[in-house]
Amino acid sequence: MAVAGLLVACGDSGRADSASATAPTTVATSIGSLTLPPETTMTDPTQGGSMSATEGTDGTVGQTESASGDPPTTTNGSMSGMTMTTNGGPKFDLGVTPDGGMGCAGDMDIDESFIWIPATSDGLVSKINTRTLVEEARYLTGPSGAAESVSRTAVSGDGRFVVVNARGTGRSTAVAANIADCIDFNGDGQITTSTSVADIKPWGTDECVVWTLVHPNWSGQYIEGPRGITWTIGDYDKATCTYKNQKVWLGFGALQAGSANMVRLDGATGVMEQSLEAVAWNGSGYAPYGGALDPLGNAWFTGLRGELARVNANENPISLTRIPSPPTSRPTA
Repeated sequence: MAVAGLLVACGDSGRADSASATAPTTVATSIGSLTLPPETTMTDPTQGGSMSATEGTDGTVGQTESASGDPPTTTNGSMSGMTMTTNGGPKFDLGVTPDGGMGCAGDMDIDESFIWIPATSDGLVSKINTRTLVEEARYLTGPSGAAESVSRTAVSGDGRFVVVNARGTGRSTAVAANIADCIDFNGDGQITTSTSVADIKPWGTDECVVWTLVHPNWSGQYIEGPRGITWTIGDYDKATCTYKNQKVWLGFGALQAGSANMVRLDGATGVMEQSLEAVAWNGSGYAPYGGALDPLGNAWFTGLRGELARVNANENPISLTRIPSPPTSRPTA
């Protein structure tokens, strides 16, 4: 199932040398070496997208990329589909609203490029920088080690947070990608967090693990532990160039035998805001197996070789539409 979302990359105008606004910039592109006069925008005829450049203090040309995890675009390769400027202003690489000059202030870049890999046998999740291919940190996701049986992960649309589901303990845990989003729980004025592969903090002490909860209505069975999961996009805040009010939808097997719960959590705190129960859930005995978000903000869940369910998030009250699996199909995740 295709998932549509708005992902915006915001550049830091403070990185550009103010003197570059009065000097031409030379860049190598997929269409040859070109010299750009000050504040000039050009069009790449191979792609139909506009391109310009910001020269930094070290003579390099600055770019941005979306939060989707795409590889960074370099100055000696194709720069198609991205917009840069020579005037040191805000930079976006998507041709959608909001655009440059609409309040992308300070250092609040939405410019993430991490992949999060759960280690089931260790009860932890690894944070890997997809640009450098360096594993930057490891985080415990619960106190029970391998018994956590961590599995499904979901990253927020702006790349700032990941939620990890633990099938073995009925636990969901959120980790912040950036120090700015971590929480100084002990009030010592600094953030204590993992800084390398070997630097795994004891459970409950890593301050980039921003929330964790064991789902109270979980059946207690491994096969019904939380699996299917997805984030909502949230509301764009022009003043800070960040997304607010992001939610997490996930599913697990309920205490009522054979039923499944689809719950909505506050992405920032983990507080449960909504719970829907699907009686007689058809998923081969497993909890909702996969999750996705559609362009209208509705969460979808699949049953393992079973049914499909849509959370009608825009209705009041929120409802659940259940779609039986056709005989010739075998939905999984």
